[in-house]
Amino acid sequence: MWADTEDYRPLDVLFKFDACCTEDVYWDDLPDHRSGDVCRKRWDQMVLHIGHQGNKSFAEQVDILAKRYWIEISDLMSDQEKLRILMVSDFFYPNFGGVENHIYYLSQCLLKLGHKVVVMTHAYENRSGVRYMTGGLKVYYIPWKPFLMQNTLPTFYGTLPIVRTILVREKISLVHGHQAFSTLCHEALMHARTMGYRVVFTDHSLYGFADVGSIHMNKVLQFTLADVSQAICVSHTSKENTVLRSGLPPEKVFVIPNAVDTAMFKPAPERLSSDEIVIVVISRLVYRKGADLLVEVIPEVCRLYQNVSLLDHFSVYLSFHSGVLFLSLPCLATFGVDDAM
Repeated sequence: MWADTEDYRPLDVLFKFDACCTEDVYWDDLPDHRSGDVCRKRWDQMVLHIGHQGNKSFAEQVDILAKRYWIEISDLMSDQEKLRILMVSDFFYPNFGGVENHIYYLSQCLLKLGHKVVVMTHAYENRSGVRYMTGGLKVYYIPWKPFLMQNTLPTFYGTLPIVRTILVREKISLVHGHQAFSTLCHEALMHARTMGYRVVFTDHSLYGFADVGSIHMNKVLQFTLADVSQAICVSHTSKENTVLRSGLPPEKVFVIPNAVDTAMFKPAPERLSSDEIVIVVISRLVYRKGADLLVEVIPEVCRLYQNVSLLDHFSVYLSFHSGVLFLSLPCLATFGVDDAM
């Protein structure tokens, strides 16, 4: 039976390495005091103890074992290696969207790696104060009410006392703000840098340069990100957009693309027919997400390809919040393709 610290260390390395198969792993490089042959044999013994799930792929086996023994793995980290992270944004559960999901799942992954994670957001109706979520994720719903598009009213220094209280009480070492449109994010980053904390900013969306709202937001972004430690974008296009808007040096901005969680989303058990074209659009139907481009593209696609059909036979799906939204008759009329039914 395996329960040795030297078995948890290679498991930790495998989980962080994110290899797809055993051939991708350099077994000699895992622990310091074991040969590659011994590491490979111990891995085979580990797989024997996960039951029927031993028939899964290598990546899934690593994920299963890492989740099962994440407490033991996190204990291997020294106090210097463990971070105490404060996630800040106006957008978090129970509100639902891409930013909210991103913060939640990122926090869960960081918790499994042994770090301490706290979330700070504004109150939602009667949800105010401190709440706990899965994995011990602590959430501060501060008593600020949203006034526009789930954003709190900008106060500059009004949030300083409560931000400082959370930073000191939770012994935070890193502040991570999310979304350029979040006023709470901007204020927390500004106060954290004033107090000498390391700060990271993640931008999730693209913004323009010409309209009044974008001009104002870009000026705010340049002010609050002037002294940011690092910035993260979800695509290379987003990085280019953020660098142009904020004036950050490109070497300070890193790209971590959005990904599909293969534990939740799996390929269809049967191969789809090649007789029709399947187009998947994952977005909210708003201008900022390019809904105007979608209106122009769909009629052109229908004109060029006859094997694209509508409704039951139409393979254009719009994933809208949770679940799949099939195009309704009013939507089809909006797109100008209602004659294709």
